[in-house]
This record gives sequence, C-alpha cells and structure tokens, in this order.
Amino acid sequence: MSEAKKQHYIPQFILRNFIDRRGKILVLDKIRNPKKVFPTNPINVFAEKDLYTLISPSGEKDKRCETKYCELEKCARNAIELLRNNNTATISISFEHQQLLIEFVYRQYLRCPALHNRVFNFRSNDEALVHVLQLLQQDKRDVSREDKHRLQEPGVMQSIIQCGKVGSLWADGTALAQIRKMNLHVFKVTVPNNAFIIGSMPVIFGRAGSSWPKDGFASPQVQIWMPVAPDTALCLTNDCGQHTVYEDLTKKQIRRFNLCITAHSSFIAGTSERQLLSLANER
Repeated sequence: MSEAKKQHYIPQFILRNFIDRRGKILVLDKIRNPKKVFPTNPINVFAEKDLYTLISPSGEKDKRCETKYCELEKCARNAIELLRNNNTATISISFEHQQLLIEFVYRQYLRCPALHNRVFNFRSNDEALVHVLQLLQQDKRDVSREDKHRLQEPGVMQSIIQCGKVGSLWADGTALAQIRKMNLHVFKVTVPNNAFIIGSMPVIFGRAGSSWPKDGFASPQVQIWMPVAPDTALCLTNDCGQHTVYEDLTKKQIRRFNLCITAHSSFIAGTSERQLLSLANER
C-alpha cells in the first residue's frame, strides 16, 4: 500500500458528506480570493503534506500519529452514519459510540494547522531555541553546551518542534477527561434551503462561537460544536439532560453558526456557492 502524500486535518469521510452530484466539494479561500468559489475533489483540500509525521534530522519519517487518526476516523464514521440515520428524539447509539464521538470532536480541534501555527509560532530562532530547550527539560533530558550548539544546526530544531506539534496532538491531559463527561447532542437542519458549512477550523466553542472557553470545559456554559454534514452537527454540553436530537434550529441560528465557522477559518466549504460567498463577504 502506497503512503499518503497528503494528510487531512478534516477527514475525507466528513468532506464527502458535502460533495455534489459530480463528486466535487465547493471551496472558498478567504485569504487568496474571498469572491470566488471553486469545485474540487475532497482529496485536494483541508490537507497538508506530512502534517502529522515525525521527521528526524536525518530525514526518517514516523507516521504512527496518522495511523492513530485513521483508526479513530474509521470508528467515528460508522457512529456518525448511525446518528444521521437516527429518526428518534434521543440518540440511540451505545455509550461506547458516544464516548468515541466526544473524543473525535476533541481530536478534530487539536489537529487543525491554525492551532499548531498559533501555539508554535516563533518570532525568532532564539525564541524557538528557548522553546525546544523547555521541551527537553520537561522530558528530563540533560542538555550540554554541545547539544545547544547542535540544536542550531539546520533541520535539527525544526525536527524537534515538529515532534512537539505531533506529540501535542495525541496528548490526553485533563481537557479530554473533562470533555468525556460532557453530553453529546445532535442538531439537524430541517429548514428548507439551509445547511451547515465546514471550515479549516471545524470546531467552535460557546453559543456565540468563542475561540476557547475561558472557564475551562467544566463550565455549564460551554458548548462545543462541529458540523459533520450539511444537515448534521454534533454539540457537546455540560447540561444534565439525556443525549438528544434537536430539529428546531432556525434559519438565523444556522447562519450565526456558519458565520462563526467562517470567522475562525481561512478556508470554508459547503454545498451552495451563493451561501459561501455570502458568509465570506458578510458586512
């Protein structure tokens, strides 16, 4: 089996939910041209080369992180299809599937390049060196003067920073433990001529789409949203009710949700050219 040249940060099975009859997904690049929508194959978008690959200074590649994501996506795809075909007012999937989807939403946030670039954006080589040394100290490694000199060699520092990025993608920490306690809800679009979009930042927080919950995931006000199809979005909350399917979203609520996705994304995609242009050029 040949190795994938591109690694998707939004799974292709999600993107295929947004394709048209030709098998194309409509995409708008807010940075390069917010006035133009182009159709393309899902394999071409929301992907970067070696995004989750550990690359040693000698050039050796370790793709175990990508393998983990593939395994998670395979299980999540089946669970999401069960939800999309669910016709009851409550979610009729197993607790195991619910926990799987909760982790899936969490991982989708962590794997976005926009998040990596914000966390690992260094203004100078000296700042990057300080960060790398901190990583090594956290790993309880002794760093000699010779080691510090070698870190400044071309490729070595970038290799370690890439290791830090990839390592953070699969770190569990306390956030995942808190998120696992949240309730899973499903929102379905039933309003004619309305649909969810998907963006390069596919997960948003809060009722108004804030970038990160200030009071932590245990706050009763926290909501975590992710669209998985034009007619379906997952929502995690800290309410005490049962896992529920909602079909009463209004046109205004759907647009507000899509505007939040648009505001936090450099690329957006969907099923309607008119909708994408309207969202990207909102006044």
